[in-house]
Amino acid sequence: MAELTGEVIDNRTKVIPNFNITPFDNVPIVVLNGSGGVGKDEFVKAMSQYVKIYNYSTIDTYKKIAKDCFNWDGVKDEKGRRLLSDLKIAAIRYNNAPIEELKEVYNDVNKCCLAEVFICMCRDIEEIEKIKSEFYNVKIALVTNDNITPILSNVADKNVLEAKYDVIIDNSGSLEQLSASAYTFLDEVVFPKKQQDTFMNGDDNGDAY
Repeated sequence: MAELTGEVIDNRTKVIPNFNITPFDNVPIVVLNGSGGVGKDEFVKAMSQYVKIYNYSTIDTYKKIAKDCFNWDGVKDEKGRRLLSDLKIAAIRYNNAPIEELKEVYNDVNKCCLAEVFICMCRDIEEIEKIKSEFYNVKIALVTNDNITPILSNVADKNVLEAKYDVIIDNSGSLEQLSASAYTFLDEVVFPKKQQDTFMNGDDNGDAY
């Protein structure tokens, strides 16, 4: 079993009977992207009000390397973000390590039925495309926030808008609005009433919630 570097998040307060949650051969994967500070963790927390989530980030391994080998203080300022981005890019080029680790963790979560939705925080555009090709039942979502100035000091943040997303989540409003967006996203995208092959294949920029 892989070392599970992510965490189970379960803030459900009531059963939501409307979701089309059926026994999947594979737990659905939601890849979340967005510039630093836009509120991706807030969106995960909002979703966890309705479903049990396993929250995993492809950068966590490189946070540990940064602390152990480069004395990184854990502060995610622009210098720290650039260090993490560069470490991950080196690992991708060397042996595709981030995707291989993701496969191990996802397989263990799926096999042990640890969650109803697997969240993968991933910033690199090429990595997102690999996830779409390597895994089944994947949705790609971009979280935006008009109140946050985009970060441009590293490749991952600078290129965040270049990927094709199924959905764009606007986190510029209140927590109540974000909670409503999370419910709609789960109900209509992750667990749609009809599993249509052409679902969400329209606008390249994705629908906005």
